[in-house]
Amino acid sequence: MNLRRLFWTLIFLCATPVFGATVLLEDGTVLKGEIVSETETEIVIRTSWIGELKLSRSSVVMLEREGKKEGEGSTGGAAELQDSFGEFEDQVAGLILAEVAGADTAAFYRALGRKAKGPFLERFWRATNSMVLKYYYNHHFGDRYYTVSDAYFERGNLIPRKYQVGAPIPHREGVEAAKKILDRMLILHPDDPVAMSALGYVKLELDEVKEAEKLFLKAIKKERRFVEARNGRALAVLKKPSEKSRALKLFRETCAMDDNYAAAHYNLAMCHLSMVGLDRVDLDHYFGRVVKRFPDHYDAYFKLGMFYESLRYYDKAMAAYSRQAAVNAGHPITPSRLAHVAMMLKARGKKTYSLVDLEKMALKSPKDYLPLLAEALVDREDFARAQDAYARYLAVLGPTEREFYEDLSLLSTPKESARMRSAYGRGLTRLREQFWLLSDPTPTTRVNERRVEHYRR
Repeated sequence: MNLRRLFWTLIFLCATPVFGATVLLEDGTVLKGEIVSETETEIVIRTSWIGELKLSRSSVVMLEREGKKEGEGSTGGAAELQDSFGEFEDQVAGLILAEVAGADTAAFYRALGRKAKGPFLERFWRATNSMVLKYYYNHHFGDRYYTVSDAYFERGNLIPRKYQVGAPIPHREGVEAAKKILDRMLILHPDDPVAMSALGYVKLELDEVKEAEKLFLKAIKKERRFVEARNGRALAVLKKPSEKSRALKLFRETCAMDDNYAAAHYNLAMCHLSMVGLDRVDLDHYFGRVVKRFPDHYDAYFKLGMFYESLRYYDKAMAAYSRQAAVNAGHPITPSRLAHVAMMLKARGKKTYSLVDLEKMALKSPKDYLPLLAEALVDREDFARAQDAYARYLAVLGPTEREFYEDLSLLSTPKESARMRSAYGRGLTRLREQFWLLSDPTPTTRVNERRVEHYRR
């Protein structure tokens, strides 16, 4: 360090400034004082120790004034540090800045008053690593209820493809950099639950779910009502083999602990969506609960609309997609689905679609028109032909989609459900046929009206 920098550093360390401006010069000097005057080319600052100094604008790297938002080079902003950001967190922040950006930036940060440190940290980490900001510093700004990126659900076929929106994947280099920074933060402050949780979320983005769950558990032990860590733990469990039911329970506990946590409610519904094919779930209930509780949700209406569309309830799908477009005009998939269901509604409403028309169209495109033909036959109370139409429809479906119709877990008794869960192949088919035989309201006829109504619904 040269003598000039040593001189200014000693002034900075010994003084107790009472003025409201902090300046970082290009040589690393940090000055605290009051701006007396300024032009386009120079600034005059009055310090408590050496009076007034004239500074060239070109030599000023950063300038901060309490209570004002400066232009280029300012640390201005609205981020306000909460009580959770204590003395130890402050010291660690300075040490991390020194390692990431250098001693000059760290010295400038340390020279700021607490009120100015929040905007500085927000601006610095937004430009340097948005994940460190999102999962760590935003917590200390009071910006809570964060969660993993939507890409987390779309990796590894966790949810059916038709519900995916092509969510952007966080840049791998940025995620790895955040991991290193937060690892270092925990070395400096091993008992920091916020850093544990932040590192856990970063590991989720890397699909390191086992390590992430351990970090979330440690954070929860430190702070029992840490709902963001609880949400993270449930997300980690969701991707572990055969543990979706446990994840469901953890999401429910998180929602019960804080009913205002929109992301946790959405993740609970996404957990149900991921269980489709393993268990029959009423997605309209779960995503419907999300939009009822959070009417401006950015994606839940789309999931709701896709569920209705898959059941060919095009009027309900239209309403859901329309609402999604209203609250999130930038949703990537909603406009195309909205156009599709609009065409389907128009086609369904054509008066020229007689029963004969539907029969012809069902021959050309059975997957699209057999359900419409069956509904038309039900309306005519021609249950025998409707049953045949549904049987033909089920025959063209893939095993996963066909299971939605054949699954009886919502209709059968607990004892019947247990027997079906333990059966496979022909044994399962016999048990299902036995169920419908026993529930047939007109057993002397070849048609089972209750079964037809089940398929229609």
